[in-house]
Amino acid sequence: MNQRILMENLSTVTSALLLSVALFGAFQLGKMVERSHISEHAHLLNLEKLKQKVEFKLEVLWNQDFPNKKLTEGLCFKDVVQDSFIMEADSIPERILGLNQIYLDLVTNGTSSSYFVYIIDTYGQILS
Repeated sequence: MNQRILMENLSTVTSALLLSVALFGAFQLGKMVERSHISEHAHLLNLEKLKQKVEFKLEVLWNQDFPNKKLTEGLCFKDVVQDSFIMEADSIPERILGLNQIYLDLVTNGTSSSYFVYIIDTYGQILS
């Protein structure tokens, strides 16, 4: 009889322990998924900030080289950055690295940057 009570208690304790471990594991998994989502959102935010920096720098350089010329109506530097420098097939970190390289080149080399020369070659003929 004592042995039966001991086995029932052992079974109850084992079940409680397994349930605790399962709940702890589910909780930890939920935290990991949440961190992953936050990390992805932070990358997207960084990508958008970098797009704006490149857009602004291109516009400054453009106005420096062509003070009286504007892009044709309906075209803006945001479109230029999106269409010319963003590869949709790349992952978000790859896009960030690529845009960061472009931005640093624009800052360092100014109007002689190969990226700026590319923009002039591509969009220079559609000035208004």
